[in-house]
Amino acid sequence: MKHTTLLLLLLACCACANDRDSEAAEDQRIDLVRAVESAHKKAEFQSHQTVSFDVSLNWNGKPAMKATVLQRTDGTRIRVRKQNGSDILFDGQSHWLAPAGQDDPRARFDLFTWHYFFCLPWKLSDPGTQWQPLPDRFLEGRECRAGRLSFTPGTGDAPDDWYLVFSDKKQGLVSGAVYIVTYGGKDVEAAEKHPHAIIYSDYRPETGIPVAHTWTFYGWDTDSLDKKEALGTGEISNVRFSDEKPQDFAVPAGAVKI
Repeated sequence: MKHTTLLLLLLACCACANDRDSEAAEDQRIDLVRAVESAHKKAEFQSHQTVSFDVSLNWNGKPAMKATVLQRTDGTRIRVRKQNGSDILFDGQSHWLAPAGQDDPRARFDLFTWHYFFCLPWKLSDPGTQWQPLPDRFLEGRECRAGRLSFTPGTGDAPDDWYLVFSDKKQGLVSGAVYIVTYGGKDVEAAEKHPHAIIYSDYRPETGIPVAHTWTFYGWDTDSLDKKEALGTGEISNVRFSDEKPQDFAVPAGAVKI
């Protein structure tokens, strides 16, 4: 009987310790997310119905894409109009490409990728997000809060992707993220051998909401956070908030599902 009582007490102590660890981890996760969402004025961002911006991408020193991205601020509708003539749309259920016969094998990738990088600070507590707190680290000379973002199965087009998110400890703004790309059926282990990173800079207020106008992409060593290889840049301009119009996310005539 004494042994049974002792065992129960030990199990109870372990359970309490695990509960405290879980609560501490949850508090740290919430601190990171709350700091970012407060600094980036999430409530003000979501008070607008839509946001649009122009993006100019250069990859390996060469022009890669120029486009205008329009989306609902909650990400439930997205439209990407490229300078090459592609009109790519997610209408909340289906994915469309116009004009019919347009040769754009990256259309679906471009539809979700650039919108997500723009909206990352406002999507950290979306449905399907999972957080693992990490120790504070320095990124590009800034002391940052850190956390690992992953997704529940079935979330988005690439639920096996993960991000190491870093936010400036003083300001709360997102400094950058290390991430893997599994889109297109790429194996997770293969993707993890070549992680990429995005560094956000040139923050400017748009109707009082801080928006990074320069993105810098690297191939990155997640252990050191120092070993990196320049990949490309993205320049953001013409950020505009607006009310949604009926034509904003209308499927264009002749569009095909992708």
